[in-house]
Amino acid sequence: RKKMDWFSVYMNAHTEVFDPHTSYFSPKDKEDFDTSFAGKVIGIGAQIQEKKGNLYMGPLVVGAPAWKSKQISEGDKILKVKSKPKEEYTNVVGMLVDEAVRLIRGEKGTEVILVLQKKDGSIKEVKLIREEVSIEDTFARSVIVNSPKGEKYGYIFLPSFNADFDDPSGGRKASDDVKAEIKKLKAQNIKGIILDVRSNGGGSLTEVVDIMGLFVKAGPVVQAKDSYGRIQVLKSRSNAPIWDGPLVIMQSELSASASEILAGAMKDYGRAVVVGSPHSYGKGTVQNFIDINRFINTNEDLGSLKITIQKFYRINGKSTQLKGVDADIPMNDFFSYSEIGEKYRDYALPWDQISSAKYEPVGSLNIKSLLENSQKRLAKNSNYQLLQESAKW
Repeated sequence: RKKMDWFSVYMNAHTEVFDPHTSYFSPKDKEDFDTSFAGKVIGIGAQIQEKKGNLYMGPLVVGAPAWKSKQISEGDKILKVKSKPKEEYTNVVGMLVDEAVRLIRGEKGTEVILVLQKKDGSIKEVKLIREEVSIEDTFARSVIVNSPKGEKYGYIFLPSFNADFDDPSGGRKASDDVKAEIKKLKAQNIKGIILDVRSNGGGSLTEVVDIMGLFVKAGPVVQAKDSYGRIQVLKSRSNAPIWDGPLVIMQSELSASASEILAGAMKDYGRAVVVGSPHSYGKGTVQNFIDINRFINTNEDLGSLKITIQKFYRINGKSTQLKGVDADIPMNDFFSYSEIGEKYRDYALPWDQISSAKYEPVGSLNIKSLLENSQKRLAKNSNYQLLQESAKW
């Protein structure tokens, strides 16, 4: 292990006794974290894969430098990398994928040179200019689903509440993407929308508030309380929702944090029916990053601490911590019988409750009738019953 790896182990041995989400991030870990939420990297647009100690080109991103060069193919073996033209080549045979990726990535507009072995055994040197490459799996996407009666419904998959923390005003963000998908679906004359946040582990609080404003007019979305007991109410300032029709939120045991804020607010307003796992993950805390170099005078990048600074609460005053959000229409899945959730984590903070915020429900859903009809259908569904039996093993 490198020195920084041992330092990470040491730091996290201390931080994790405060709560499960207070942790140390090395410079590389922080960079990867920011990349995952921004949905973009500066590089060549190719996945790097390891096989038996060698590194190979994986799938290429269409439109990215590697693809545009027409000199690189999936399966090419990577032998050497020169991250700057005047540097010596670095032999990457036997190198870890993460280390090679850091050599290939760099500043936008700069050159990187690769030495590749093609499938026919020939050796090729390829010069590429690094560009900004979007990671499309980060972003919301939609599709039309037809009912047995031929009615059209819009399905939006939201993998994260992404935001570009380095470029908050100009970077791509989840609320803009969801808004664009809604407009596309509305043009298809849909009858309703399904917003899927299953396995969505969270993201930007601001994005949750802005997405809520796409479905509900201005009002409180979530409350947050710090260690001094000070309560902050985050409000949507939407003048008018862009979709006021039927809405379903899909959740799973791995829907956490921001996903739970959204599902909880939708329930409190009576705006949507929450369908899926009986309860969500149960992460009801807010974290912030602190640069360690703010406190220590050194030229070496020491990384960051991710520290829990607040607990958040639904607008009805209830915390999502440990308990999560209960589904209106529960449907057990393969993971429902596994120990998944905040309540199974060591040193998890306790559940509590504060006063309700002032809000007015916008709808009154007949959940009882919907639940009864759902249970009848599931009881007759042989595939669902088989899934339940398999999951209990």
